[in-house]
Amino acid sequence: MEEEFKSYGIDPFLVVSCLDADPAAMSKLSLLLIESRIEAERLAKDGETQLARRGLVIPEKMVDWLICLMLEAMSWTDEMTMNRDLIVLLRDRLGGTNPHYKQQVDAHERRKQAIWLAGSLYARGKKPTIRMLAGAMGVAPSTVLRWFPDDSFEEEVARIARLFDADGQLIPLQAHFKK
Repeated sequence: MEEEFKSYGIDPFLVVSCLDADPAAMSKLSLLLIESRIEAERLAKDGETQLARRGLVIPEKMVDWLICLMLEAMSWTDEMTMNRDLIVLLRDRLGGTNPHYKQQVDAHERRKQAIWLAGSLYARGKKPTIRMLAGAMGVAPSTVLRWFPDDSFEEEVARIARLFDADGQLIPLQAHFKK
């Protein structure tokens, strides 16, 4: 594979050093692979296509294979300390810095924040609106609307508002259980 490595700007001896789990070589190769991924994104944004086939970037299958080689080398040599460059590369290949599930969790948390904020406003006698919440939370109104696709907004706000006093302060939990 020496010629193929060279065609993508990868020093074959660098790959051999990675097979020995050399941390410096693994770091250097990881950075090279990350740079190739960044270049691929840049070229794709410019409308370029067939990047790997044209030899402009390292093919994703090769990137994945080289990652596997580095991980296997670490296992074979019992060198289980992973450098940050390889971690960044793995994270990028496994979903980037903002993967789908993280986005879902973040949206769920923001939705809960919106309900609590709106509940506090409602308890103070103000009618919270989607636009008002969007402004307070620094997001677009359409984003807040996506958090409440089933028109449950007003019902949920009214339910949460019972937990606040007329000044918008949370009522202590034990006060809810006193008869």
